[in-house]
Amino acid sequence: MGSGEDAGRLPRAADAAVGRLASEADATLQAWRAHLVDAAGSWLPCWIAAKRLLVEASSPYLQARS
Repeated sequence: MGSGEDAGRLPRAADAAVGRLASEADATLQAWRAHLVDAAGSWLPCWIAAKRLLVEASSPYLQARS
């Protein structure tokens, strides 16, 4: 009787542990996703503006070479 109960407990315990790990991993990924979206919202406009300035600044040079 004892060994049968232990054999049944192990898969349930393993399933529960895997479920907890999956839940924690999902929560961690969601947190990182939110962090990256927030970060992109702050630096992306700066990157676009810098790229635009670089293109505008290099335009006369590129036209002179043509």
